[in-house]
Amino acid sequence: MSIEPFLDYDPIKLIETINPLITESIWIGRMNYIHRNNLSSKEKIFYFKIRRNYETCHLWEVYNMSKNFRLIKFKDSIRNQLGINYKETDVCI
Repeated sequence: MSIEPFLDYDPIKLIETINPLITESIWIGRMNYIHRNNLSSKEKIFYFKIRRNYETCHLWEVYNMSKNFRLIKFKDSIRNQLGINYKETDVCI
């Protein structure tokens, strides 16, 4: 299962819901590019809300909360930002 990008501020709720149904892995990733030019007022609200999801301090929170789920793996977009290295076959715990 891939949750990339995760759009909810707290992806753990989704992980808890799907975890019993998954047998292999659950990948979590961030949005790689968010358009930021010429945004309407409504779009700016969404832009800043999504940007909060991927702040380093919040990604550490998500990473630490995810340790309870043995099938969680993080895409390179998050691993690179946090400086976490592991092989693709390793489970992130």
